Amino acid sequence: MRTIRLRTRILRSFFVIIVVFVLLVAVFGYCVIDKAIMKRAQTKVRNDLNSARELYLREIEGVKATVRFTALRFFIKDAMSDGDLKGIPGKLEEIRKEESLDVLVLTDASGKVIVRSRNPSVGGDSLIADEFVTRTLSLKEALAGTSIVPKEELMKEGKDLADRAHIRLIPTPKAKPRAETEEASGMMIRAAAPVVDDDGKLLGVLHGGRLLNRNYGIVDKIKETVYEAGEYKGKDIGTATIFQGDVRISTNVQSEDGTRAIGTRVSEQVYEQVLDRQLRWVDRAFVVTDWFLTAYEPINNINGKTVGMLYVGTLEQPFVDLARNIFLIFLGIALIATVLAGFLAALLAGAISRPVAGLVKGTRRLSGGELGYEVPSETGTIELNALAISFNEMSAQLRDRQKSLEKANGSCQ
Repeated sequence: MRTIRLRTRILRSFFVIIVVFVLLVAVFGYCVIDKAIMKRAQTKVRNDLNSARELYLREIEGVKATVRFTALRFFIKDAMSDGDLKGIPGKLEEIRKEESLDVLVLTDASGKVIVRSRNPSVGGDSLIADEFVTRTLSLKEALAGTSIVPKEELMKEGKDLADRAHIRLIPTPKAKPRAETEEASGMMIRAAAPVVDDDGKLLGVLHGGRLLNRNYGIVDKIKETVYEAGEYKGKDIGTATIFQGDVRISTNVQSEDGTRAIGTRVSEQVYEQVLDRQLRWVDRAFVVTDWFLTAYEPINNINGKTVGMLYVGTLEQPFVDLARNIFLIFLGIALIATVLAGFLAALLAGAISRPVAGLVKGTRRLSGGELGYEVPSETGTIELNALAISFNEMSAQLRDRQKSLEKANGSCQ
């Protein structure tokens, strides 16, 4: 059987125990640190989505206020009451441009278009089937919300608007299979307000809208407000997106070539949660090229139907690196502590093994005939001191007994 020196055995046992302990603590510590950091990060993303929603709702209220105040203008009421609309198209077009609206249309009380400010040459069509116009005529009060506008209606406003809404779908990893290759309709923030005369008679409806397709004002405002346009290793820390269905129509998420990822689509898992079930998604998700900690929520029209999604996300990598760096610092401290403990263990092992080695040497000297041989009795530990004293007493007794025997033998001779 192989024998091992006491000092080696003590050190080996110590290091096995300490290394196993450090590894277990390190793994447990990393899991706790990673979970805590990711939990805080996800809570922040959830709050970021709340901030994004407020900015989006503020945009809706802004369009509503513009349309409502314009509908109260005297030049509209007077012109409609007098039946003289010559100056209306130019004035409405000025307001549309000043307020950065893409659409500003005036109808009569039957829903027939009498002024289309962006494209005055097209008029006379009926918007009675339009949900905003119909509801405003019915309720006689202003309303606003998000709406999907078909290509045909966009074309009435101008080909340039229809072209801006048109998006070619880009194949996206993890997206839900879809037969279409393009999106021709547009997603618009719209508002409508009744036009009434001084006697309260309903004269018509003024409705306006701001097309969201390739309009980056809202998403960039969210990014600047919530994430302060920060970067990490050349990548945006925070991103925001407005989806029409599952298609990115306004975003600052970048494709691999560095352009805005217009036309890319959301993952199937998020699609089912947000668009199908109309529930929030707050979790990590793969966004075009990177993993993000994300939050999505449905965007509904005025009838409660989900027509799109609002998204915010923060790059996951900074939090992964933070957790790893904290773990490495923790591990470094643990390794330093292990080295120091190993040094102390070596001193302790030496303090134990040296007296034992001295006792082994003493027994060999004693068995070799050096009766009375003594070992140092100041070993630093009570137990080894007692063992050394007992050995010295035994050695002295053997020496005295040997002398007594020699004296007795001398007397007999």
